[in-house]
Amino acid sequence: MTIPIKEIIFMSLESLRLKKLRTGLAMLGIIIGVAGIMVIGVMGTTGKSLIFDEIKTFGFETVWIYRKTTPQKGRSWEPKGSGIRHDDILSLKEDIPSIRWITPVVEEKEWAHSNGVEHLTRLHYVNETFIHIENDQLHSGRFLNKTDIMSLRRVCVIGHDVAQKLFPSNSPIGEQLLVGNTFYKVIGVLKEKDRDFLKSIGASSENPNGRLFVPISISLQKNGQEIDYIQLSASSADLAITTAKQVITYLKDRHQHIFDYHFSAMKNYIDSANRILGIVSWMLGISVTIAIVVGGIGIANIMTISVIERVKEIGIRKSLGARDPDIFNQFLTESIILTSCAGLIGIIFGGLIILILMIFIGKPLLFPMSFVALSFLISLTVGVISGAFPATWASKQNPAIALRYE
Repeated sequence: MTIPIKEIIFMSLESLRLKKLRTGLAMLGIIIGVAGIMVIGVMGTTGKSLIFDEIKTFGFETVWIYRKTTPQKGRSWEPKGSGIRHDDILSLKEDIPSIRWITPVVEEKEWAHSNGVEHLTRLHYVNETFIHIENDQLHSGRFLNKTDIMSLRRVCVIGHDVAQKLFPSNSPIGEQLLVGNTFYKVIGVLKEKDRDFLKSIGASSENPNGRLFVPISISLQKNGQEIDYIQLSASSADLAITTAKQVITYLKDRHQHIFDYHFSAMKNYIDSANRILGIVSWMLGISVTIAIVVGGIGIANIMTISVIERVKEIGIRKSLGARDPDIFNQFLTESIILTSCAGLIGIIFGGLIILILMIFIGKPLLFPMSFVALSFLISLTVGVISGAFPATWASKQNPAIALRYE
């Protein structure tokens, strides 16, 4: 006689209800493990998204080329100067096809004044391609163009914070701004850039909204041909490092190996971020796996104890016509119900933790439903694996021996 599945489920629930404390303790490891899977998955996905969204504000293909200031081997003296001249830039793009955009950069800290208000800015002397290299977007007005550069126009583009500080109640476009000892006409305002997450983990100390841009030609007229560094965008992120090395080789040859150079590439930062996130995910994943395995072992032990306590019941049921598969199905169903309930509670618990984290961080977290499905699937799998041995053992009990068991 085959026992209906409804009756098997009812008997399983009744058995679990009679041992509430034991059932709760058995579920605890699975609850913690499932909640951990959700939280780790969501935090990993969100962290990666936040980091890459903010890295994107630098431009994935961006490379910075600087002069290396440490003395070269075999030389106790260091030549003066930045080792990079504006005329180096002019032929680089033609000689290296993988360069998409390139700009010389001279950087200074300078006070900007307007209507009796002053604000310390990071003044950048650049050309018209800078906006493309750093993925900047305009809030209003326009960026520098070739005519501004060629004509030495006293015009500037300001960042979001500079505009808010110096022009809190009116549009800055067309206004005069005193930067150092020179007046500039504001022609554009950049949209606000968010790098708060990178700043919070110490990966970026620069405030992208406190910048001020003027034509590079003004610096060349005032200070000569030397520039601080080169900033460029490669044609693809994969070519960024190769392009940087080609530029360094070009500069060394052009300056007869008097100077040495080094580069920074966003590709390196992206790879580092991927490695760090991968290591953290693996470490947390191992911790969660241990919790689930321990929970699974706990459930297997509880189910084994349950079989021992109910040997006589098994004998009676077999003597009344229950088959081995009926006994197996009952105990396996108990295990699956136990871990399924633990999985659902773990999902709810994990959701609450994620909600608290959203409130604490102040940013929305990415919550793919695939994590919910994965968490529940894992709990079901643990239920099947943990319950298989006790259920098999229960189904193989000899009814004649089981009836005499005390």
